[in-house]
Amino acid sequence: MLLATAPAAALATTILLFGYGMMSDGFDVQARTRTLTLLDQREGDVVSWGRLSYYAGIAPRNGLSVPSDQLMYPIMPRWSASRYGGRATGAPRKMAWDKDQELSQGWLASRTPTQYHAIVSRPSKKRLDLRATEKGLQVVNRLGADVTHLAVEDHEGRFYWCENLADGKGQLVPVTEQGTLTKGIRELFSANLPESPDGGDSSYGSVYGNALSQGIMEARLEAINSPMVQSWGPGKYIAFTKRAVEIDLGLDDIVEEASFHVIEGTW
Repeated sequence: MLLATAPAAALATTILLFGYGMMSDGFDVQARTRTLTLLDQREGDVVSWGRLSYYAGIAPRNGLSVPSDQLMYPIMPRWSASRYGGRATGAPRKMAWDKDQELSQGWLASRTPTQYHAIVSRPSKKRLDLRATEKGLQVVNRLGADVTHLAVEDHEGRFYWCENLADGKGQLVPVTEQGTLTKGIRELFSANLPESPDGGDSSYGSVYGNALSQGIMEARLEAINSPMVQSWGPGKYIAFTKRAVEIDLGLDDIVEEASFHVIEGTW
């Protein structure tokens, strides 16, 4: 009797655990991302940094696929990666570098929080069309992503605040007080403070040992949000978007939650 009941009980337990895991984690790949994009519309150049956090109920069969010019640095806790350029522990990674980078093996495991630091620098035609008129600032969104909030200082030192500007749409924005911009930006940053992963060492960094909190991206974001900064300069804007405009997450059907995307633009 024991020879029959023990395997049956083990099988039932395995099925229950698998079912619970699928119900709690699902089958989708979820991502929480934090990006900063510096966009020079005058020169048509862009550079963008992103911290990408993934969680896959079931890892995609083909892994991730990102553009060939997008760097992807693994982010690991200190106990998982040596501090100064040594070999990191963990599964080996496989990449096929063709038209795109096919990150096919070891880059995204099932039910395992995984983080990367992404960087791109390239020419870009993405932009906001901005034109000052007597009635206000005419804005047309050509960034390829919906803008949730937009702060603009025109070339004459006038300030504008805009919300909910869909991709491809235009809006006439009236002049406002500078305090409206600073208040709105402070609130957005306060609601999107970076956090360390639950249960992890707060000293996360890349395999090369750099602390991300001391990197260029966070330093620039801190400068944008600094109470000491009263103006970003004539012909500048700060845009907050629903998704990244340059960083590619590597999957078409990814579910993005609680992300924070900032663009500092020059026009």
